[in-house]
Amino acid sequence: MAGFVKSPIDRTRWRSGKYLHSGQPGTPDEVSIFFVECLPTTNPRGVVLLVHGFPGTSYQWRYIITPLSDAGYRVIAPDFRGAGLSSKPRGGEGYRKTVLAEDLHGLITKHLGIKQLIHLVGHDIGGQIAHAYASRYPNDTKSVMWGEVTLPGTAVYERTRFDPGFFHFAFHWQIDLPEALVSGKETMFVESLFRRTNASGSLQVFVCGSYLKHFFDRESTSQLQ
Repeated sequence: MAGFVKSPIDRTRWRSGKYLHSGQPGTPDEVSIFFVECLPTTNPRGVVLLVHGFPGTSYQWRYIITPLSDAGYRVIAPDFRGAGLSSKPRGGEGYRKTVLAEDLHGLITKHLGIKQLIHLVGHDIGGQIAHAYASRYPNDTKSVMWGEVTLPGTAVYERTRFDPGFFHFAFHWQIDLPEALVSGKETMFVESLFRRTNASGSLQVFVCGSYLKHFFDRESTSQLQ
């Protein structure tokens, strides 16, 4: 992306919050979901839930949150469990895509009280979460879109899940080993993911610093399971 220039980000209508999905605050069992929300000013057209990928956070959507809201949509961009400012409880079973989808469904229906059908947009493994959401809550889903992701149960997913280019999936399935090996080398590790998946390294300049703030504050790698 030679010549890419950062455009101003209008955060004036953004608000952030946390949804306590389960457990007790401040305990290892706590599951709280951080989110950013932007309400439309006129002519509401619906609700859009933006689900980020790995190794990202809701920060990934910073350039489109306000424009979507300006177009009439109520925009909600969470950090899913294990990422960003959301909880990172231990236990691999808690990071199945169906569980992450349940977290987000609770955020939408219970915490925010949204009753209407929503539009889902997922990137990378966020696309798998969006698919899990739509397949389990079809009566709460108006549309679903995903990109740069293979879906479990498809032939292409089975072909790529153990491809050397996706080594980080199997690597992060290990308990404690990723943290031990990558500790102190987080920048090198995260930047290598972008170098392998982007034609240009320019993305590193803008996003790696934000993602690294929360990436290895212990057990964050579990979001890949």
